Amino acid sequence: MGWPEIPLGARIFAVADALDAMTHNRPYRTAGSWRDAAEQILLGAKLQFDPDVVDAFRARELALRRLHRDAPDAAAIAH
Repeated sequence: MGWPEIPLGARIFAVADALDAMTHNRPYRTAGSWRDAAEQILLGAKLQFDPDVVDAFRARELALRRLHRDAPDAAAIAH
């Protein structure tokens, strides 16, 4: 099975979900750094993630990092 058989939205979501999981606290571990998460995504191109989606992530990484930094904490909003 190649990347074209997986819907584009699912390929994008895989990268976004991995980034979110690595950069937010979980009950079983604390959040990792953006830099480490981005490195893991870049290393995962062709292996775990669609390389075209990873290229798009790379091209927009600075803007995404700013959004992540400036976003309100979801846990604080829920309470």
